[in-house]
Amino acid sequence: MIAIKRKWCESGIPHPAAIDRSNKYCSVLKHLCIERGSMQDYHHLARFHYRCSALGPTAGVWVIRNHKPSRYDSNELVAVIVYTYPAPNLAVRNVITQNFFARPDKAAGVSLLNRHVRCISRVIVDPRWRNLGLASWLVRQTMPLLNVVMIESMALMGQFHPFLEKAGLRRFIPPQNPKTEKLIAAMESLNIKRDIWYDPKKVQARIAGLSSKETQWLELRINAFLGRFGKRRYQSPGLERTAFILEHLAHPWTYFAWLNPDKSIKSLTLPIQP
Repeated sequence: MIAIKRKWCESGIPHPAAIDRSNKYCSVLKHLCIERGSMQDYHHLARFHYRCSALGPTAGVWVIRNHKPSRYDSNELVAVIVYTYPAPNLAVRNVITQNFFARPDKAAGVSLLNRHVRCISRVIVDPRWRNLGLASWLVRQTMPLLNVVMIESMALMGQFHPFLEKAGLRRFIPPQNPKTEKLIAAMESLNIKRDIWYDPKKVQARIAGLSSKETQWLELRINAFLGRFGKRRYQSPGLERTAFILEHLAHPWTYFAWLNPDKSIKSLTLPIQP
């Protein structure tokens, strides 16, 4: 954490550009400050995020604000990060941590998770402030503030946006879910090939042309695949559901984890990636 403060950022973390007067940083960054935020800040920027699903129990919210004096807004909201409590059942976490949090007593396992793990659920930067490294700066500076052993995140677009890795988290590709593999195999056997998966309308048209028996068989595979997506499992067949399925088939989830060097637990380690 940066020790030098500015009057406009006495209770927060100023951007390095506020201290470093060299040409290393863009001048527009010198009035940015990381501060405690609220869910109201999240809702203000939520429209810029690709996910619209509900968040779990919130563990903390921080924001970046622009305090540059102006005749408009001297307290401009630039970015927000939302931390939540971890999901109790996450297979990839158990694999990565060698079942450290998987206890025979489920209540004890959940208690252990809630004590030592937090999840990065949302990181949103206003589009006018993107490509300046603010997302990784916000993540890197706020993770230690949670005062827990481990920070994790599941990102749908993680393989294309490396800001979590730049912030210090390690990336792990989860093994393919068997239900996902069965759905992919079913679609390809019904001539719904990968080369049209970019277009939900084409895929939906191909599904609409299936016979009744083929449709029933495909629905079994789809329902099994959607079983881990909460209310999505009850969504009616149609273009919206097809678009959701294709998005998750084309861009599988990536798991990220960070171990706090100041709060270690014996036997909790992350594997070395090849």
